[in-house]
Amino acid sequence: MVETPEADRMPFTARSAQAVMMVQGMLTLLGGVSLLFFVLGTQGDPGLAGIGLPLVSIVLALLICWAAVKWSSRRARMWTVAVLLEGLLLSSFVATVVTDPEFRLGIGDGLSILMPAAAFLLLVLPTTRSWFNR
Repeated sequence: MVETPEADRMPFTARSAQAVMMVQGMLTLLGGVSLLFFVLGTQGDPGLAGIGLPLVSIVLALLICWAAVKWSSRRARMWTVAVLLEGLLLSSFVATVVTDPEFRLGIGDGLSILMPAAAFLLLVLPTTRSWFNR
């Protein structure tokens, strides 16, 4: 059996961040595609605004999955992309909560804040960061 050197093993924090990002990407992709089918199935012309949100969700989901799949390259650029994506998602949710007085936290919003927050926190830990800086 071939042993992987300790220095080349992905730390638990990096594996956890990758798993969170994959689950997050798949759930976002499922939600975006479902929303797109719903919008396209309604009566009348949905317009660009009606199609825009599902398309942005799909693009973000694909970017998150792409970053998680390219994880093993260990390039610092991939870490930067992942941190920027998760930071964007986290900050947009926080901005919505802060600026919208009518916003009420629902059951579905728990994952919307928990997944990016968990991935972001795991990404900025020193063990994850150092694994990308071989």
